[in-house]
Amino acid sequence: MDSSLLFFCIVAVIAVQVQTQPTPEFTVSILEESPLFVSRGPSSAVSISCHVTMGLQLILTHDIEWIKLSRIPGLVTNESLVIAKQQAIVADHPSVEHYGIDFDVTVSSLTSVLSLKNVEATDDGRYECRVTKRTGSSIDGSRSVDIIVPNDVESLQVEINNVTVTTSPTKMTPGIHTLRCAAEGSNPPANVSFWVDNQLLKPNHVYSYVMRDASRVIGAPRFSVEGEATLQLSKDDTGKELRVTAGNKIFKTQFAVVDRPTVSCMDVTARESDTHVQLMCDVEHPDVIIEDFVVELADTGTVYSNEVPAHNKTIDAQTVSETKTRVTLNLYVVRWGREPTMFTLTVNTEVGDMSGQGFFRIVPDEKQETSSTSTVTSGAVGTTDAAEDDAAEDDADSLTNNDVSMGATYSHTLIGVLVKLLIIMCIFCVCI
Repeated sequence: MDSSLLFFCIVAVIAVQVQTQPTPEFTVSILEESPLFVSRGPSSAVSISCHVTMGLQLILTHDIEWIKLSRIPGLVTNESLVIAKQQAIVADHPSVEHYGIDFDVTVSSLTSVLSLKNVEATDDGRYECRVTKRTGSSIDGSRSVDIIVPNDVESLQVEINNVTVTTSPTKMTPGIHTLRCAAEGSNPPANVSFWVDNQLLKPNHVYSYVMRDASRVIGAPRFSVEGEATLQLSKDDTGKELRVTAGNKIFKTQFAVVDRPTVSCMDVTARESDTHVQLMCDVEHPDVIIEDFVVELADTGTVYSNEVPAHNKTIDAQTVSETKTRVTLNLYVVRWGREPTMFTLTVNTEVGDMSGQGFFRIVPDEKQETSSTSTVTSGAVGTTDAAEDDAAEDDADSLTNNDVSMGATYSHTLIGVLVKLLIIMCIFCVCI
């Protein structure tokens, strides 16, 4: 009998006996530690080994398969893709030339080694070695290993108090501020840290999430990492360096700590007949540039901006000194009620928004009330109500005194005329 035929018969007999017996216990293990970090490139390669503690008897009834899974569920379309079965790469695999398989079987064990050549970003994933029964396709054993193809942080943005900062010196005011950063595009999630000079700031929180849209396009995980820390500054911190690191990215800037701008508004009183009022606020802003400003009336919610013209108003800013600006809102055709109305000036500067409030009220013409605040008359800001009342009283007293004087003068003149007439009549009578 031919020796090859004899071997075939022996194997067939063993197979029949194996099929009728329960599968002995065995273990499956991956020899490499997970995760494996593998850089991508034309010369990059990696091998992973699956070891099973049963050999010839096991492969007569089971298949040894390599499956590629996504490390992030729902990230890619092909979440479970068979790469190899036994000693062969699956023929219809889209990257059959990309993989290699080495299959070694003995009586007591078997080892399956999967190789990846010319590693790409899409090779990132979970690789699972499965021992599957041919009849029924049940999985009797499996082990997996993660392969991570790293990607550097693609963008890093830093904000202080929700305002993006640049590498130019950053003007800040003394006090507590919120520092945030967002690092996008890394794989795995980047480590984020905040430093002021050589002092490490304790973060309030750092969390990461998958950028699913970008990951689907690339076919590999991409993460966004956001961190937050509390920043407390004083004037002594001027010149210190802020450093934010995220993976391979480093952001640096310096602090210029300046005094906080102040806004003070003047209370205004006007009469019902006035057609023009001025609302004025002074802004003290040492070492800070005013970028824009708005005035808002509390009763109507109307907002007047220096950038958007509005009907019946003008608004402008006049430089009083290098560190002081007066903002004036001129309103015409006033139609407000008598209840005091609060107005708010909000100034936007390079160190944030600052606000100040003042009150405006109308007094009736027939009842001129006294006010400690500045008064607005038709066309411009006038004197106080009290001053005008005093002036009116003085005018009335002067008018009364003039009337008395004029009456006395008239009486004296009439008497003189009568005396002269009597003298003339007496002379006339004597002559006759």
